[in-house]
Amino acid sequence: NYILDLQKTKEYSTFYDELKAISLAKASLNMIDEFVFYGTQLQMINILTKKVLSIDVLDIRKKIMSATTSLINNPIRRNVFYFENINSNDKINKIKFGDIVRIVSHKYLFPNYKLYLNSSIITQDVITQTPEVQEAFFNININSDSFWIIENPNKDNQTPNIFVKSDQYFILKHKNTGKMLGSEINITVKNTYGIENEVFVFNICNKSKSQNLLNEYI
Repeated sequence: NYILDLQKTKEYSTFYDELKAISLAKASLNMIDEFVFYGTQLQMINILTKKVLSIDVLDIRKKIMSATTSLINNPIRRNVFYFENINSNDKINKIKFGDIVRIVSHKYLFPNYKLYLNSSIITQDVITQTPEVQEAFFNININSDSFWIIENPNKDNQTPNIFVKSDQYFILKHKNTGKMLGSEINITVKNTYGIENEVFVFNICNKSKSQNLLNEYI
């Protein structure tokens, strides 16, 4: 439930202004490039649920928008993202395991500003259905709450500076809390788009049973 896969998208030049889902183009099933690059439009797929990371752009909280995983897997503005390297001195454009990144919304989702995937200690505006986890959400903040570390799900292969290949799985670890980004089939939310799954950060290292990451590699 914490392992992600990537899917590259191809962008058409015509977009519409509605906030609801508008198709960009069909995603190719395989990336042309061997490696994953900063700035490439991507979809992130939860390996357990087979659902894609999405933004609830009609969240009633306005300043905070829920992160969900959705069965709507056609590339649309609310489920297409790109990685941004926070290290401005790193001139290598290929993404490496161990890199600290921001996950940024599609440039046409809101033309005047970007949204970043964040997580923080629960506040009045941040709500999750499961008390033991922190909500993952999107907002305009670019502080350290929006920093994520790209990790290899293979615990025995954690060598940093290895380029992420387009056919590899990866994990996103929240830098401030050390918790993993995840989603569960049985934690659902109902929004304008239907029934989707809540996205959260949760420290799987402190859990037993099926929460062990390496036992859930699918």
